Amino acid sequence: MTAFAPKTYQQQVLDSVEAYFKACHELPSPSIAFTATTERLWGRGNAYNPLSGFPPDMPYFCLRVPTGGGKSVALVNTHLLRCEHSVILWLVPSKPIREQTLRALRDRLHPYHSALREAGPIAVMDLDEAKSVTRATLD
Repeated sequence: MTAFAPKTYQQQVLDSVEAYFKACHELPSPSIAFTATTERLWGRGNAYNPLSGFPPDMPYFCLRVPTGGGKSVALVNTHLLRCEHSVILWLVPSKPIREQTLRALRDRLHPYHSALREAGPIAVMDLDEAKSVTRATLD
């Protein structure tokens, strides 16, 4: 299989996410960064809705883009977390999609796996496997 090449709308989403992550480091809070980024991108500053129960300085947003999520991992690591590795929780709406996604993510030749590997080494596990993840895997 060939490497994943984002469609135009997917690339626009990824560019928007990158702009928000950069703004999170340049501005005093995630809410100001979100409003400023949406103002700059779309001409209207959208309200930021913090996630209840989490620190107010923790950036929060939900990314829902078909077949574009894997590319966002490198953006998160590089522009938001500024780290080499991270733990990613991949949510899917149904058991068949979960099984299909797990197969794809575990297949080293699949574009999903390749997109994640661009961000660094990966370990793919389902919920049961994640319950017994070792420190070595996380390191």
